[in-house]
Amino acid sequence: MDYLLKASAILAIFYLFYKIVLHKETFFQSNRFFLLGGIIACLTLPLIEIPIYVEQVISPIQNFAITQTSGIVEVPKTINWIEIIGLVYLVGIIFFGSKFILSLFSLAKLFISSKREKIEDYYFIKSNSNDSPFSFFNYIVYNPNTFEQKELQQILMHEKVHAYQWHTFDVLFSQFITIVFWFNPISWLYKTALQQNLEFIADAISQEKISCQKSYQHLLLKTSIAPNQFALTNNFYNSLIKKRIIMLHKNHSKNTNQLKFVFILPLLMAFIFTFNTKTIAQTVVKKTTTKDNNRGLVLVELEENMQMVIITKDSKQSDLDNIKESFSKEGVTVKFKGIKRNSSDEITAIKIYVSSKQSNANFNTSSNQPIKPIKISFDEKGDHISIGNSGAQHGDGDLHFITKDGNHTIQSSGKGHQNYVFVSDDGKHENHQLIEIKGDGQNVFVVKKDGDEDVHFISEDGKEKSSK
Repeated sequence: MDYLLKASAILAIFYLFYKIVLHKETFFQSNRFFLLGGIIACLTLPLIEIPIYVEQVISPIQNFAITQTSGIVEVPKTINWIEIIGLVYLVGIIFFGSKFILSLFSLAKLFISSKREKIEDYYFIKSNSNDSPFSFFNYIVYNPNTFEQKELQQILMHEKVHAYQWHTFDVLFSQFITIVFWFNPISWLYKTALQQNLEFIADAISQEKISCQKSYQHLLLKTSIAPNQFALTNNFYNSLIKKRIIMLHKNHSKNTNQLKFVFILPLLMAFIFTFNTKTIAQTVVKKTTTKDNNRGLVLVELEENMQMVIITKDSKQSDLDNIKESFSKEGVTVKFKGIKRNSSDEITAIKIYVSSKQSNANFNTSSNQPIKPIKISFDEKGDHISIGNSGAQHGDGDLHFITKDGNHTIQSSGKGHQNYVFVSDDGKHENHQLIEIKGDGQNVFVVKKDGDEDVHFISEDGKEKSSK
């Protein structure tokens, strides 16, 4: 949806610029490339994003309460207008796309079933219908019985210009735009402007090659009542005969007027820097170390380029939805299931699943008591995902800290109140059972694995040590 709106806006910029600044000028070839450039710009520029880097200083402890809210309101089911709009858009694409395909089949059937004569690089097909003479690539279809010989030569000369300048590409390109942006009136006006300019080109070149220019203009007047036309072809007849004759009489524009094309660039740059920017927060960790005197544990700085969010007992459903949407933009999928709340609308149970292309993690907790704050964090590449309770008392399964030298991490495994993951600096993960934490001047924690106890402690210089 965002892409379609931006592309439509760019198409409108080019169309309005053409109608206000360029359409009265006689450099038709330059206008042709301008209009084609507008189509290319509307399809590609919305894909360009200009990154704006903003420093975001975080503190490891203060930022833990990002999503703390109070209460929850049951949101009634409403009509999903986004889905309805998307469905209507798809129906429009199918409808106009089908018409386009049918027109191609009609042309193909005509070319296959008709006798054609090749003269130079063109295939001429004589028709008995009263359809307008037209060209499609290097095929030219006409009814020889409708015109005098001199008039027929002028018409065929006009169609040859369309053929050798490959104007059919322009017509198909503009038709494609009306299919993709069928809901936008500008796209239909844009197609008309582009095809009208092609007629100006063919008229100007044809008139230069005709000895009697007035006879060519009389021919335009004679054929001003247009019979049936093929939508995908360059037709000699159209409803803009008056404008074509006016442009044939118009004095040639000065070459310096082509400098007007340059003024579209500031408009495009203003659009890009207004609507195509993406703010990227560069995490700068505030290097602070705090000490928990009750347990003697050293909580040290978080790693750089980490993003995190905290879920509390008071988090609303809308908060969880915002988390999912925010993480999704970073390529990380978050799912919340099994949510239970008490009479005070506090969360008492929740299951969390987080995954990226490189990693995944899950967490679940369930009790009669409100949950303690749960932290979800991941690095900007999605290589490491962490879920666990943030900074509560030991015994509740939510211990999480990093040794000062960064060699080891202790965090809850989510599998029990005293089960923890012991992560070494080489990336090796081991599950341990935490037996005891001591704070006798040194930060000591005792873990057990496979029946064996292992004592680890952090000395005053922050170095982690281990002894059996």
